[in-house]
Amino acid sequence: MDINKNTSKIIDIDKEKCINCGVCTGVCNGKSLSLNRSTWDLQFKKELCIACYECVIACPVKAINMIN
Repeated sequence: MDINKNTSKIIDIDKEKCINCGVCTGVCNGKSLSLNRSTWDLQFKKELCIACYECVIACPVKAINMIN
């Protein structure tokens, strides 16, 4: 089931800005954001995103944005 199919916007992560702090993973209601435990890089599973945008608000470096 594609949770995003009825949403008009999704998130985009700027990997150049992202500092892999993990703040967004703590507020992700859909569990689509996680930190890779081997590399500590941010991982995003688009199919799990419920487009709540809590991560956009929480990101301290503004690396996550909404896109159409």
